[in-house]
Formats: sequence, structure tokens, C-alpha cells
Amino acid sequence: MRWLDLTLESVVHDVACDEALLIEVDGGQRPATLRFWETPGYAVVLGASRRVDRDVHAEACRRDQVPIVRRSSGGGTVLLGPGVLSVALAAPFHEIPGAESVERAQHYVMNKIALALEPLAPGLRVEGSGDLAWAGRKCAGSAQRRLRGALLVHCSILAGLDLERVDRYLAQPERQPAYRQGRTHDQFLVNLAAPPSVIRAAIKDAWPLEAGEREPPPPALGDLVGEKFGNPSWIFRL
Repeated sequence: MRWLDLTLESVVHDVACDEALLIEVDGGQRPATLRFWETPGYAVVLGASRRVDRDVHAEACRRDQVPIVRRSSGGGTVLLGPGVLSVALAAPFHEIPGAESVERAQHYVMNKIALALEPLAPGLRVEGSGDLAWAGRKCAGSAQRRLRGALLVHCSILAGLDLERVDRYLAQPERQPAYRQGRTHDQFLVNLAAPPSVIRAAIKDAWPLEAGEREPPPPALGDLVGEKFGNPSWIFRL
């Protein structure tokens, strides 16, 4: 498995890059890859089937010039920005125990991350369908995308995000895990008490990784941006 530190010029390119890595892994053109990225500006990222009118305070995003994009994986809508570490694992099914089940694969990946970060956040555990919770509050969310022979697990970890921004740009989700207990964003979310650089290093240590790589973006990236992730008809299709 490789690791890749790669943040691109926009959040559109970043979500498209995760998809491009998955396509390459599925096609046997690259080994399993663990990617880390951090967008320097705020951005709302919709899950594949989420609706803008239900999940997003779109007028506040417009006023503040916060882009709204859509990823190809499931899960809920999230706010990315300074203080959020995005982690993406693209791996063949045969390298993920329980990969025949969406739920078991998600739990395996998120539990591995939880164990890596537990020394930084004692009591950290997997909750719901793939959250990480610390002292009963959510500090990371995740989502999954599957192709014929490989899967992609996204994880966004809070490590210094301005949590007031979440209420400003995101509505209360319609579907909530039981452990949320109806709490608002500011009552429910919590930042880990460690910077993204420390969190990144701990996660890398949890996997048997080859040396990191510096490489250009995947060749399919441009087409994915133009045809899908940067296309308003895809972003605002729901």
C-alpha cells in the first residue's frame, strides 16, 4: 500500500482525485493507496444522494463564496476547510477484511483509524454507520464508494475546524445516528486535540505502507472534473 499527500487547486479537483484513484486501483493500475488532503478554504461537500435544499444553507454559502460540490460516495453532507484532515483509502476488496459487506468494510477501516488515534483521544470509538466519536461527540465522519473490485472510504477528521461555521452552512441532517440524540451541530461535533500533521502521522503508522510518493494527479482527473465533479448538472442534480 502507498501513501499519498496531495492537495490540488480546488475542492472539485480533490474529490475528483479520490474517484480517479479508485478507478486506477479497480483497474489494477495502482496498488492500494491511502491519500491525505486538506483544503485551505471552506467548502460544502454533498454525499452522492443528498439534496442541496435539505442539507445546505445555500444563501449563506453564496454570500461567503463557499463552494458546494458533490462527491460520488454515499453518506451525509460535510463542511471541509481549515482544521479538517481528509483521508481517502482506495483498496482492492481482497485487501479489506469483510469487504463483501459495506458495513463490515466501513467498520474495519474506521476501527483501524480509531485504534491509531486512540492515544491522542482516549476512548475514541466507532459509532453509527462509520463516525468516530470522542466522549460521545462526533470528531470524524466517513462514506464509501464501491466499484467492481475495489472500494473507496472517505474520512474527514475534525482537528481545529471553526465549528460555528458548520451551523452557518449546514442544516440539521434528516437522518441522524441514535447517539446524536437530536443535538445541534455545535453540541454534537468536537475537534480532536491534535493538529492534522500529528493525526496524519498516526494514521500512516497504522498501515504497512511503502514510502510516500510525489506524483502528478491521475490521468483521468481532467475528464472527471469536466464531465462530473465540476459540472453543475451533477452537483445540483438533486
